[in-house]
Amino acid sequence: MKIVIQRLTTLFCTLVVAGSGLSTTGCASGGYKLTRQYAHFVNSKSLILRIILYIFTFVIFGVTLLIDSV
Repeated sequence: MKIVIQRLTTLFCTLVVAGSGLSTTGCASGGYKLTRQYAHFVNSKSLILRIILYIFTFVIFGVTLLIDSV
């Protein structure tokens, strides 16, 4: 049980740190129009699909941030 709680805590902290990193980057790449179009596309979908798409987007942005930092 202790291991499960420890893993969940680690996962939560990782998501918070990655999320704060994503929130500070903004649209520095100049793709603001694409970002707005993607947000409009995602928001037009059902709730469950939206959640899945935003989780997928979060992972992709995290990976690109890691690649850019190398």
